Amino acid sequence: MLIGLVNGDGELIRQIQFPTLPEQGTDSILMRILEALLLLQKAAKDDGGRVRGIGIACTGVINSKTNSIVYSRNLGWRNMAIGEFIFKELGLPVRLGNDANLAAVAEYVWGTQERVEDLIYITVSTGVGAGIICGGQLVTGVSESALQLLYLNNSFPDNHNFHTNIVAHQYS
Repeated sequence: MLIGLVNGDGELIRQIQFPTLPEQGTDSILMRILEALLLLQKAAKDDGGRVRGIGIACTGVINSKTNSIVYSRNLGWRNMAIGEFIFKELGLPVRLGNDANLAAVAEYVWGTQERVEDLIYITVSTGVGAGIICGGQLVTGVSESALQLLYLNNSFPDNHNFHTNIVAHQYS
C-alpha cells in the first residue's frame, strides 16, 4: 500500500508505504490504512495545512458511485464499502476509482509532454489493466471496468452476468 499527501497541484508532499498483507485480514488492512491517513492528516496540520478529502485508487472492479470495491482479487475483498468506512472514521469526503483509470487521468492532467485528447495508459503489476482517455474524457464502460484485463477470466466472483457485461462492453 502507498498512501500519500498531495497538494492542490498534485505534488506529492509525504508518503507512507507498507505491505498489504491480505492474509492478515480485512480489519488489519483497514486499520493500517486508517493509521497512515491519521499520520498524514497530522503532518498536514503540523505544516499549517489541512486534508480536504481522501482519494483512493484500487485495483479491481470499483463502484465509484458508492465508493465501494466490488471485487479486488489482490485484497480478497468483495463489496467492501471502503469509502463509507473512511468517511465515518475521518469525516472527510472520499472518492474511489480504479487504479489504472486514475493513472490514466493523472497522466492526462500532469504527465503528457504535449496536450493530447486521446491516450491509453497500461498498467502491468499483479495484473494487467488500462485506463483510456478519449476526447479528453475517461472511458470506464458500463461497469466501470473497461480494459481491466485481469478480471476477464473464469475466476471472476459468482456473478457471471457481470463478467459477461465486462466482455460485451469492453470491446464495443
